[in-house]
Amino acid sequence: VMLDKAIKENQLTLYYQPKMDIQNNNIRGVEALLRWQNKSEGFIPPDKFIPLAEKTGLIHEITKWVLNEAINKISEWQKEGKNISVAINLSSKDIKDRQLIVYTKSLLDYYNVSPEMLEFEITETAILENGETVKEFLDEVKNLGIKISLDDFGTGYNSLKYLEELSIDYLKIDQSFVKKMNRAKSNKIVKATINLAHELGIQTVAEGVETKEMLELLTDMHCDIVQGYYFSKPVPDINKIKFIA
Repeated sequence: VMLDKAIKENQLTLYYQPKMDIQNNNIRGVEALLRWQNKSEGFIPPDKFIPLAEKTGLIHEITKWVLNEAINKISEWQKEGKNISVAINLSSKDIKDRQLIVYTKSLLDYYNVSPEMLEFEITETAILENGETVKEFLDEVKNLGIKISLDDFGTGYNSLKYLEELSIDYLKIDQSFVKKMNRAKSNKIVKATINLAHELGIQTVAEGVETKEMLELLTDMHCDIVQGYYFSKPVPDINKIKFIA
């Protein structure tokens, strides 16, 4: 009930974390991250309320809210002369929702935003839970022109199978590997993942980049995009990010 109220009373807000193009040090896009500022409870983290939203079915309302907010934001930024794409995390329940693609298309038309400015991030778990339907869903997304990102890569069961079967644009290397790159094995896993992705024509995104050393290692490995506290925490206003001219 509280969560229902949160949607109605506009207690939800989006924060944006920049994804930096490693080669020329500019912002390639941002990931939209949901925040809930509850009047009595204060800040409630997503890992507390998203599972609840999935259980109660409110996730569909929340995803629609996020889509509307993000696409509106892309359109505002474009008016300011900034071409910044936004990545949105989809729940495994969203993949079952055939209306979601229709709704997304209507928003893109309404705000006059090009589909390639939008990216859907899906986790391996979400793919696993959706079996056969996931390919149909992603094909429709792709036909619309929206980019697709495979999140938490390497933490699931069938990582390589998904790369073969699904049309992925970006592969996000899980931060558990990125944070341990000073260890020989993790370093090799990250390097091999980047090489494999590139062989398949997929761009790589490294999450959880917190130090200059991490950045240098990833630059040497020719990773395409990095994201993490070394550049910026998620912020409500991207104009606060020092990389934007």
